[in-house]
Amino acid sequence: MILDHITDAVLFLGSGYCMVPLAVVGFLYLDRKTFAFALFILLFTVCANPFLKMLWEMPLPPMDTHTDGFPSSHLQSAFVFWGFLGIRYTNLYWRIFISGFIILYTWVLYLKGYHFPIDLLGAACFGSITLMLYIFILSRSLFINAPGLVGVVLFIIASIFSVLKNITEINQTIPLALGGLLGFSFGWVLTRWSEHIKYNQTDNLQLLLSDWNTRARLLLISSLGGAAILYINLYLLKSDVFPSIEVKQFSGFLMLSLWIAASPISVISYPSDKSR
Repeated sequence: MILDHITDAVLFLGSGYCMVPLAVVGFLYLDRKTFAFALFILLFTVCANPFLKMLWEMPLPPMDTHTDGFPSSHLQSAFVFWGFLGIRYTNLYWRIFISGFIILYTWVLYLKGYHFPIDLLGAACFGSITLMLYIFILSRSLFINAPGLVGVVLFIIASIFSVLKNITEINQTIPLALGGLLGFSFGWVLTRWSEHIKYNQTDNLQLLLSDWNTRARLLLISSLGGAAILYINLYLLKSDVFPSIEVKQFSGFLMLSLWIAASPISVISYPSDKSR
């Protein structure tokens, strides 16, 4: 019983239900660049992994209902997200924790019978290659000066993958990931522009979140706006408004991610005379 709870907790930490909200909260309250970049590479991997699966078409264990298992989407997604956070933050204990978690997560996936060892090895290899290329891209001057473009570039590459193998109709998470990439990128750009106009600088968390009252307002605005967008997308807009369910999913998450990334604009205010 205890072992089941532990494995469930480990699986949760490697799932999108944990990683996506963590990236959003980290973006709004902790470190915009790090968590935005972590979200970008996670959403890109969601689109790239099905493309890799269709290249090899290696089946999963018989107990699983899916058809392709190499490389493991679960491990590859967790590997790039947590691995990127481990690269960005150099604290030794943090890196030990990340390394231990990835090893434990790999073991749990195998223990549960979700993947063959080759699936997990492939995910680790492709995840490592993705991270190395991603770090190289982020070191380029173009993306240092305009980090919001990172998401746009990854969106273009992921869209090419989706079109080449026509995987958007097979994997319903891909339209969501594509919408999230594009919307979050534009929302971040809007926030940076707004702060640049008012403060002549960008990503100034010290001024933006100067007190708990401001942080609470930001949480309330982003949450209520996001809930409203989800409600409109899921319940008020008829399906025949969009040519396909994939377009509806893409549009809904584009609007949602755009709102969340741009919500800090609502609490940006001019500095007082004492702070000028």
